[in-house]
Amino acid sequence: MEKIFEREDQLIEMTLGDLLDRVATIYPDVEALVYHDRPYRKTYKEFNEEVDLAARGLMAIGVGKGSHVAIWATNYPEWVVAMFATAKIGATLKTVNTNYKIYEAEYLLRQSDADTLIMMHGLKDSCYVDIINELCPSLKDSKPGELACDELPKLKRIIYIDKKEDTPKGMFYWTDLYELAKEVPHEEMKKVQATINPHDVVNMQYTS
Repeated sequence: MEKIFEREDQLIEMTLGDLLDRVATIYPDVEALVYHDRPYRKTYKEFNEEVDLAARGLMAIGVGKGSHVAIWATNYPEWVVAMFATAKIGATLKTVNTNYKIYEAEYLLRQSDADTLIMMHGLKDSCYVDIINELCPSLKDSKPGELACDELPKLKRIIYIDKKEDTPKGMFYWTDLYELAKEVPHEEMKKVQATINPHDVVNMQYTS
């Protein structure tokens, strides 16, 4: 079996996106991600293809190198896809604590310069949708991708990952990205990926 790396006693000088590409090439039919609470089972090849689709979809709505993408969700498949997709196009993923209340979420989204938010509906007694609508009342009257929010002036687009029929006004639904990906050629995404440096910041986590 081919090794992923020639040596195992040194640091890997490779981006997350390139690493996934390499693993998917060497082990295309090996299972990469499996969920037992939902019908989601992907090999490395399938998972990498989904990541590329999401990356192209994100580019289609204006996310790219230097973008700040916050994700407010529990362990959804979309969370893992988003991590690799943002890494491939040079965006920084900001993880939002799922226990955050309104003042904490507002601080993180403003302080991190988040221009994009990927979010679930809510958790336990906390409704994230209500929180975002309270912070950005104009969201309900906005077209997806055209948010103008006084409290969070950098935030322009929100992507919803729970039930499609519950998608709030003003938000993209996650699978919209896969349709919008048609607007961005795969080669264009790969050109962006080729400019990413292994030392670029790909993830920022806020401590509790």
